[in-house]
Amino acid sequence: MNLFSSLDLAITALCAYVGTFHLYLFLKRNSGGATVHFPLLCYAIALYAAASAFLYAADAAATGLNWQRIQYFCSIVLAVEFLNLTYRFLGRPSDAPKKAFLFALGALSVAGLVLPGLIVDAGRQTLRELVVFGASVSFYEAAPGLLWSALIAVELPGMVYVYVLLARGRLLSKQRDLTPLLVAFPAFFAAAVLDNLVYSGALRFIYTAEYGFMAVLLAMDLILLQRFIGVFKEVETLNLHLGEKVEERTKEIKRLADELREANAALLERNADLQEHAERDGMTLLLNHAAFHRRLGELYSLARRQRFAVAAMLLDVDKFKEINDGLGHQAGDEVIKRIAAALKESVRDYDLKSRYRGDGETPALRSYDIAGRYGGDEFAIVLPFCGLKDAATVAERVCSRMRALSFADRPELRVTVSVGCSVVADPSLLEAETELIRLADKALYLAKDRGRDRAIILSFDAAAPDGVELGGAEG
Repeated sequence: MNLFSSLDLAITALCAYVGTFHLYLFLKRNSGGATVHFPLLCYAIALYAAASAFLYAADAAATGLNWQRIQYFCSIVLAVEFLNLTYRFLGRPSDAPKKAFLFALGALSVAGLVLPGLIVDAGRQTLRELVVFGASVSFYEAAPGLLWSALIAVELPGMVYVYVLLARGRLLSKQRDLTPLLVAFPAFFAAAVLDNLVYSGALRFIYTAEYGFMAVLLAMDLILLQRFIGVFKEVETLNLHLGEKVEERTKEIKRLADELREANAALLERNADLQEHAERDGMTLLLNHAAFHRRLGELYSLARRQRFAVAAMLLDVDKFKEINDGLGHQAGDEVIKRIAAALKESVRDYDLKSRYRGDGETPALRSYDIAGRYGGDEFAIVLPFCGLKDAATVAERVCSRMRALSFADRPELRVTVSVGCSVVADPSLLEAETELIRLADKALYLAKDRGRDRAIILSFDAAAPDGVELGGAEG
């Protein structure tokens, strides 16, 4: 083993280490791109340097031929990976020149496998004896064959093309990290030219291609390192600001959540207002016809389950058409509003022990009674937990309240109402709440037929489905 073989083996070890390290990174990160091409390049340089080391130590003609053929195939792999890495560094998509070079290199590789005798000329093999820098070496080497000459013809313009691409990337695209490769590539190019001169016999010197490969390898490794450091710094910067951004985003989300909560609360309030307005009569603000029947149905369902007495009451303004015709519709509207106000003002307030908490005159209705405008000059009231006696009392008080109404701008106007009331002690006897209204309507017509300004009460039981008249309250 001579000095030059030892140097090449050292290059082999270094390239194998760098290639293994980058292959480990590739497998660990499962990343593609330049990282998979760079290990292949390192291994190709390592194998080429190993072949050179054993070529320098070859003491037989046949042995030298085999190592030269291995160098041929390593040169093809090196050219392919140089080309791939250059395109990766530049972010350049595959184009026609690259495809042409790859096709030519692939064809030379296949031809070398099929016709290995054309790689070198075994008939022109000589023993080279060199003395360089005081160190001597002798080895057997054959002249380049047809395929090796073709490979040189492809690689030389390929190297020029790659260098032009790198220079354009550095100057035009401002990729400053390409500078080490631009410096190392001329050394590699010079080594390739020098080796061709040595191989052709024009110059007596050792081969330097592996040293040029090393220069390019170190430059590419530096580029990858710089790009890795750049990505690491960018990630570190993002991590430094990530906490602030998360805090800002959290505050923003909280603000939006608060706004959304306030908007939802406002929307719910607005919907409640709309629902309330939808259920109210526009003139009297009592429940309208549909809302009254809905509340009546809910209350009646509860009464059927818990079996408590329910009373329904219909009020009709006596001679309301005469008021409209004689005093005008504005007067009629005022009468309707005053009756509604009297019903609302006549609500009794009870505490938790069902004790009346008001002062003065006892109001006609209770806080849980339901009053509504049934239509036109008719009003309706539902009285839960109200039997015959209580219904008669409420009816008399309602009639009394209406007689007491006075109008400052029309002192001559007096208002009376006719009241029809129906009572059912056991709501399960009725098929539906409409039966209660039907019976109250029947009682109302009886009150009008008997002279108005009075209340008639009908009670429903199983023996008398059309109701039994129990009495009335007259003015």
